[in-house]
Amino acid sequence: MILTEIRWTSGHVAWLRDRVQATDPEALVWGVEQQVTRGSGEWPGVDVTHAAKASAWLVLYQQERDRLLRQCEIAIRAGVETRMVELAERTGALLGELVDRLLADLDLSPAQHQLAMVRLPVHLRALAASLN
Repeated sequence: MILTEIRWTSGHVAWLRDRVQATDPEALVWGVEQQVTRGSGEWPGVDVTHAAKASAWLVLYQQERDRLLRQCEIAIRAGVETRMVELAERTGALLGELVDRLLADLDLSPAQHQLAMVRLPVHLRALAASLN
């Protein structure tokens, strides 16, 4: 559950970072604070008040970054990182066992077995790269 939240929040942070980066730098700290439309009276029109304050995008970005940090801290305290390493180690061992059994079942010639052992790491690296 916590890893799912970390993934979601990380996505939110990335999306908000894009919004912040697309915003004019001056607009990140200076903008419209209030806008009042006056339809009647001596001076009808729009009164606009500007102020120095962080834009909503910047505030949301900072809040989401803080949330991501808290979630990561919770995951670390819960030992999630250690458990993920253990699972990766176990998965690697199982994959190695699977490859050994498969190659044994195929009854390959020595030349074919040697070729398989050369090509296997190439394909495993490509698979690992596609997961990242």
